[in-house]
Amino acid sequence: MIIHRLSLLTQIFTYYPLSLTCISTILNSLTLIIFCQKRFRQRPTIHYIRVIAFIDILILYGWNLDNFFRLKFGFELERLTVLTCKLSTYFNNVIHQSSAWLRVLMCTDRFYTLNQIQQRQTINRHRYVFFLIIFTLIFIALINLHLPIFTCYIHPNGTEVFIDSLYYQVILCGIMLI
Repeated sequence: MIIHRLSLLTQIFTYYPLSLTCISTILNSLTLIIFCQKRFRQRPTIHYIRVIAFIDILILYGWNLDNFFRLKFGFELERLTVLTCKLSTYFNNVIHQSSAWLRVLMCTDRFYTLNQIQQRQTINRHRYVFFLIIFTLIFIALINLHLPIFTCYIHPNGTEVFIDSLYYQVILCGIMLI
């Protein structure tokens, strides 16, 4: 009976990331479809929400599918080769940080807009938001450029790929390595 419960629990934990990825992809896609309608295009904040919904889809595929592959098939994309380690480490960090900073920018934008004493009409408000989004994404991509350069190396005996760096301590997505 205990073995059956452990087996059922293992199955649940194995397929949960896959089901979460599928359901969340559908819901984030629905968010994108709804907020791309003409009615919502007049609000600059919706640009943030659309980009965040797209980035959240990428976050799901980066982390949840790696957990599914690790639990179901016993391998991690990060530990297959040094190249997949470098790419997945870099892209997972960039998309996590991008999502967080775009939420901060969106909240700051809304706070500033709601607390203005006089409503000023800016013609280029949408361009300003696009500039902020693109600048944020490029800035975060450049800041994290050290990850594919210095992280991920093969153990000296050649059997295992390590995610951390030889030169400094790496903190990836809130998880401290080393």
